[in-house]
Amino acid sequence: MRALAASALLACGLASCGGGSSRYTYGNYEAQIFDATTGFEGENQERIGELIQACEGTVERARGENRQVPPGFYVHLAMLYALEGRLDETAAALESEAELYPEGAHFATWMKGHLGMDAEGGR
Repeated sequence: MRALAASALLACGLASCGGGSSRYTYGNYEAQIFDATTGFEGENQERIGELIQACEGTVERARGENRQVPPGFYVHLAMLYALEGRLDETAAALESEAELYPEGAHFATWMKGHLGMDAEGGR
C-alpha cells in the first residue's frame, strides 16, 4: 500500500513538471520591460507609444486565447500611460490589475493616490 501511494505521489509530481502551456500570455513582455527601464530621454521618449501598442497587443492576444497577462502587467501598462499623460487609461489599467489580482489592489490604490487620482481615477 505504501509503495502504491509513493508511486502515485511520484507520478503526480512528475506530471506537474511537464512542459504544459503557461497560464499567462507574456508576449514579448521581458523585452518591453527592458525597453521601458532604459530611460526615455531623447529618442527613447518616442518609444513610449510603441511600448504601449505592444502591451495592448499582448492584452488582446491574451483575450483571444482566453488567457491572462501576468501579474504586474497592467501596472507596467499604467506606468507607460502615465508617462504619456493618459491618466484615464492609467486608472483603467490599475483597476484591471486590481480586479485580476486582488492581492495587488492595495498597490493600485496607492498608485492612484500617488498620481493624485481619486477612487474613480479622476484628478
